[in-house]
Amino acid sequence: MAGSRWDRWLFVGLALLYLLPIWVVRFVPTTDGPCHLYNSWILRQLLTGEAPPVIEQHYEVNPRPFPNWSGQAMMALLLGAVPPAAAEKIVASSCVLLFLLGLRYLAGSVDPARGWFAFLGFPLAYNWTFQMGFYNFALSLGLFLFAVGFWWRRRERLSPRGALGLNALLLAVYFSHILSLLFALFAIGVLWLATLRKGNLRNHLLQIPLLAPQAVLPLWFIASQEEPTIGGALLLGDWWRYLRRLEILFTFSPEQLQLGSAVAALFALLAVWTLAQAFQGGRPRPEDGFLLLAALFVLLFFVAPDTSAGGSLIKHRLSLYPYLMLVPWFSARTGRWVKPAGVVLLTLLALANLAWLTRWYRTADRETAVFLAGLEATAPQARVLTLLFDRRGPVVRFDLFGHATARAALDKALIDWDNYQAATDFFPVRFKPVVQRPDIWPVYADPANLRLAQWAPKTEYIYAWKMPPDAPVAERLLRRYKLVAESGGGKLFERRP
Repeated sequence: MAGSRWDRWLFVGLALLYLLPIWVVRFVPTTDGPCHLYNSWILRQLLTGEAPPVIEQHYEVNPRPFPNWSGQAMMALLLGAVPPAAAEKIVASSCVLLFLLGLRYLAGSVDPARGWFAFLGFPLAYNWTFQMGFYNFALSLGLFLFAVGFWWRRRERLSPRGALGLNALLLAVYFSHILSLLFALFAIGVLWLATLRKGNLRNHLLQIPLLAPQAVLPLWFIASQEEPTIGGALLLGDWWRYLRRLEILFTFSPEQLQLGSAVAALFALLAVWTLAQAFQGGRPRPEDGFLLLAALFVLLFFVAPDTSAGGSLIKHRLSLYPYLMLVPWFSARTGRWVKPAGVVLLTLLALANLAWLTRWYRTADRETAVFLAGLEATAPQARVLTLLFDRRGPVVRFDLFGHATARAALDKALIDWDNYQAATDFFPVRFKPVVQRPDIWPVYADPANLRLAQWAPKTEYIYAWKMPPDAPVAERLLRRYKLVAESGGGKLFERRP
């Protein structure tokens, strides 16, 4: 068992090392991360009674048991002990560690000898959903892996204590993201059927009432939504290419498409090897349920809508699950040198990816600092609207500056009109009903032709980032606002008296 120990410690050490990109920068470069942090600060201020007047006037706590509570609740608690930047980094680090350790836990639940296949998870950790700043979904992904592994270890006999632990895990998944809870219940259901046999029928059937409470909150949530269901915008061939190239890894630059293709090829190679082993054995194994589950997730990927019940980008999130379900299925019956060679190869791949990510994180951090420098002249407790003419900077596939103004809003207790989360009923903080925020979509879609009549009475500052001199809105701005600061590519305008 010494071999198991050395790769286990190597895995834990590499998992901790994988937090390096997050901690070597001042700002975690994600799209929605700043908005999550800003609303976590607002949540804490409102709950503790320390909210500045302008925050109390515009925001209220949404106490309903919706998903999306976990990440913001964690940050709100952390803000009582650490600075905002550190609170976000702790949550982001938790997302990475939960994912990696959860994958190892799941693989080891089936067979401790399969734990080393979790090294395949390192290139997947900083995926597109994470870089989009979907912290709640990222937390739910790791919790999903733990929940499925927890059930697998107790599949033959789920004791009352085990049922309590599993229900607690699934409840944590729900309050992180409902999609992962539905997938966890789906995965457990498929594996439950795949391992059902005459000898364990009574114990298996007993699990149904033990897990039935997990249906209550999802059913309530889905019934409360009136959002339309929308199919994916891409064609079938495009989605197939997205899945087989693991394009979910494409975040900073197109070179990552090569990484995705290489990792997908490794999964395919291991799948072929495992199938060959299965044919030699002749008899189906209980863990073959994971292969069935991976196939069903592929089918679900193609037939599922991309938007439903208030959730969006469903297909993108789904693309990870088929690969994750293969990890505990891969055969541990390898040659003497296959495992050491595999661990070394995957470790070198993980380290190369880590170095590449760290370089990009530093680049994005410098760009974010330049962006925020242009907001330093805002007065505290003012209202600000940001016009973005460049949303991504050097980044190719996510909006680096999409909600970056929220970082300055937190520092100065500003009202950031870009706060999309507070305009919905899906998060712990929302705008008060009396707050009439104008339609934000024209600000996103066509800032150059934005009409200011709706915004000017409600907005003391407008921050224009990389605005072309000939943009029609530039002339309109100077009629109602004066330029008070200019830094890098940002121009800050203050409303005239």
